[in-house]
Amino acid sequence: MDKQEETSIRKADHIDLAFSSQVAHNDLRFNYEPLLAGHPNTSLSPVEFLGKELRAPIWISSMTGGSAEGGRINQNLAKACKEFGLGMGLGSCRIILDDSTHLADFQMRKYIGDRPFYANLGIAQIEEVIEEGNIRNISEMMDRLDADGLIVHINPLQEWMQPEGDHIQHTPIDTIKRLIDLM
Repeated sequence: MDKQEETSIRKADHIDLAFSSQVAHNDLRFNYEPLLAGHPNTSLSPVEFLGKELRAPIWISSMTGGSAEGGRINQNLAKACKEFGLGMGLGSCRIILDDSTHLADFQMRKYIGDRPFYANLGIAQIEEVIEEGNIRNISEMMDRLDADGLIVHINPLQEWMQPEGDHIQHTPIDTIKRLIDLM
């Protein structure tokens, strides 16, 4: 089989997977094609997310942190989330796992109020923390942030291609299972 055939089969597999996937909840408020229609004639309504209310099912996530400018951006995003009733996820918190120097750039609870607020770590950092036996670092970081939970971003290809990227050793799903078991 030549390279074009392999690519063609892989692309067909992607389509098949998309069509065969199961969706637990189909939210028709987002059945909208911007190239082919005007704005929908519906309004966004409040939703509950893990025990907290959002005024709309919109989330600001995984933006920035770890610098004075990043801290200001996070503050502004958190204030907007509070004002408009949205949830927020931080950018990667790896910089504060072992060192509190930039902690203030991520401590947004006082700005976001009681809206959903989540910390964020990459799968490579999760893998490293587990392998070092330092799982408590994640819990302690989340406590310092007063975060409601943890977002785990999975971007192994991006990491692998970056000269400074972190390479993973295990499949991400196995690492996530281990994290859940250890938390």
